[in-house]
Amino acid sequence: MTQEILLIRHGEPVPDKKTPLALRDLRAWLAEYDAGGIIPPAAPPLSLAAEELSRYFPVASPLFRTTASLDVLGITPRAIVDELHEAVLPLFSPALLMPVKLPPMWWVTAFRLLWLAGGGKSVPSVAQVRGRAQCAAKILSGYAQEHGAVLVMAHRIINHALRPALEQSGWQMTEKTHNSYWGMMRFTRATPHR
Repeated sequence: MTQEILLIRHGEPVPDKKTPLALRDLRAWLAEYDAGGIIPPAAPPLSLAAEELSRYFPVASPLFRTTASLDVLGITPRAIVDELHEAVLPLFSPALLMPVKLPPMWWVTAFRLLWLAGGGKSVPSVAQVRGRAQCAAKILSGYAQEHGAVLVMAHRIINHALRPALEQSGWQMTEKTHNSYWGMMRFTRATPHR
């Protein structure tokens, strides 16, 4: 028997991502991004039929946008896995940048790149997020062992960190759509012998 894990990035969050804002307003914008729902998609976000989705054991991160995304698919999560939480973004407030206004996602990208380069000692490091992904991979593998197929609604960075963690556990990526909202990666493995 083949086991399957379907990693999906959540739908597009509600907050306006284009209107420029000052750095001092970014923290409030991020709180809205984390607490808000998603923009309902105009078309079905996945190429999977409802009957196919029903065979998966649904799992989500603790952030609301993942459960809101599952809701769009008509699915209620059966497990919330804390280890699937998105990597926390470090925020700095250099006085020089305070009057500058940029679209929120420009700020997010700048701080994410800074984090990837080792900045942001106040938040978990890249290595710590990879370690959390290893723990999440074990949890998801356990669900796959028990249920056969697992649908995981999570986030871009943690999904990216999960890929090598799953592959190290014997999973093989057999499909990848894209990295944007509703992007999907499918992993399979033969049932481990006991």
